[in-house]
Amino acid sequence: MAIPGRGRAHPSSDTSAAHARDSRPHRHPGFWPDPAGFDPRRFLPGGAADTATRHRYAFIPFGGGRRACIGASFAELETVLVLATMARRFRLELTARGMPPPRAQVTLRPGRGLPMRLRHR
Repeated sequence: MAIPGRGRAHPSSDTSAAHARDSRPHRHPGFWPDPAGFDPRRFLPGGAADTATRHRYAFIPFGGGRRACIGASFAELETVLVLATMARRFRLELTARGMPPPRAQVTLRPGRGLPMRLRHR
């Protein structure tokens, strides 16, 4: 069986798997001022990502609807706890210049890693 895609056929088998990850809404100028910029303040109350004012699917790091990740709440809590613990003890500094290109896998990741230096506070 062949799966059509952009004008060419891709072979498939019983062991094939397809993953789709659409991060376009996360960088859409209609949803975000300065969509490519790093601005954690957008997630504060009243910011562009405030759940009271933004479009429901403008930010979907764990999917949405019936197929949303069941571990999303735990992952968000764990992320905050780990980062808060690290930031209390260390100052995080990027060692590479510029924004790393994104690499789409099952999740969106920095394409060349994210080299950082940790300095004791």
